[in-house]
Amino acid sequence: MKLKLLVCMLGVICLQSCRQESEVKTFFISHNAQQSHPVHQGIVKLQEVLEEKSKGKLVVKIFPDAQLGSEREVLELLQIGCRHC
Repeated sequence: MKLKLLVCMLGVICLQSCRQESEVKTFFISHNAQQSHPVHQGIVKLQEVLEEKSKGKLVVKIFPDAQLGSEREVLELLQIGCRHC
């Protein structure tokens, strides 16, 4: 269930990031897992690969440990289009 939610959130983030007009696209990924959790480690690997393969045109900012709120709060922020990150 959490993996499904993570994939959905990543999809929404991708769509939101496409609206930016600058050449550098920034992806914001928030999750509730600890930094030692395999989900976080996978996201860090995604960050490394995206930034390397895009030559810096894709930047990933990770917010682990519920820094931006619970899963529900993060989804609500996405729904209202919050861009405070």
